[in-house]
Amino acid sequence: MKSKWLTFLMFLSMVLTVSCGKDYNALFQERITELNKEGKYILNQYNDSVGKEHYIVYIDVDKIVVDTLGDSLQVYPLNVMEHFQYRAKTDNNGKFVFEKEITPKSTLVSSAQVDLKNKEMLIDKNIMQSANVKFKDIKCVGKDCAYVNVKNPSGNNNNTYIFFFNKPRLLYVTYGNYHSTIFNGKSFDIVDKDPLVKRGEGLYDQKFEYKAKMSTKGEIIQKDDYITVAGEYKIPVSAYASGEVDSYFAKIAADLKPTYYWNCQNCYKVVKSESKPESGFCESNFFTGSTSTWTVHSWVRLCKAGSLHTYQCQDCGVQVKTNDVPQMGACRYGANHVWNQLQ
Repeated sequence: MKSKWLTFLMFLSMVLTVSCGKDYNALFQERITELNKEGKYILNQYNDSVGKEHYIVYIDVDKIVVDTLGDSLQVYPLNVMEHFQYRAKTDNNGKFVFEKEITPKSTLVSSAQVDLKNKEMLIDKNIMQSANVKFKDIKCVGKDCAYVNVKNPSGNNNNTYIFFFNKPRLLYVTYGNYHSTIFNGKSFDIVDKDPLVKRGEGLYDQKFEYKAKMSTKGEIIQKDDYITVAGEYKIPVSAYASGEVDSYFAKIAADLKPTYYWNCQNCYKVVKSESKPESGFCESNFFTGSTSTWTVHSWVRLCKAGSLHTYQCQDCGVQVKTNDVPQMGACRYGANHVWNQLQ
């Protein structure tokens, strides 16, 4: 008798559970129908077969809404937003940092004007870098965020706008000429093309880049431990704080724009130049003596300029800095230079 009673109670509990539980499939379809009737634009929707996860992401007249068919809605207002992005830079102590940078409201307040009828929105109407966006071009990543890439009017790159639904009032914006943000299917690849870091002499016109990855919730999940210069040279970010960065700059500059030491075989002059100097008259005897003693420069290359070692001729005292071993050349106090390594 007791077991029959227990079985009846279990059956009753199951019936009550089923009858009291929500029919999410029906709710989902009803909500979709309702939103379509109201003229809302559905960015994304998901309703799995077992009812464990279900959501609808849609655009309303002044907001983006995430509806999980629960008791409350997740709302992302579009009328007042601050711009933010992640920037690579050095702080006041010279340490490299990669951190969130929010444009103050006093400088810029962003907004998006929604046109549900024509299925488009105008982002930042009163700002030079405004963007007219068709709803169909907006990509939604689950219920985490929505993004759109817009052609940059002043270049061949795209400006990127990301609405992270967990960050209301913040609009992620990067302008393609200076940053790129590309969705790779799981996260966003960020390239800061203009990091605010120290740059060495001779490298100001070279391209500096720093790369990182950002989650679909707007958080940094991976960062490079180096900055890339000219597409191939890597400088550890730790070198900025340690003071080693200058030596990296010197090596890169020497490799990108090599200079050489040249030695005149007639007047023994040593100069540093990217290319072979002009073969004019030797200054040392041009202003003295007769024309019969005039000589013309005859240049030979001693070595490539560098920073690792300093060599000095033991006879005439001339010095060169190089990563190589200098050629003998012509010495005014002997047939050839005799080099001693000082460091």
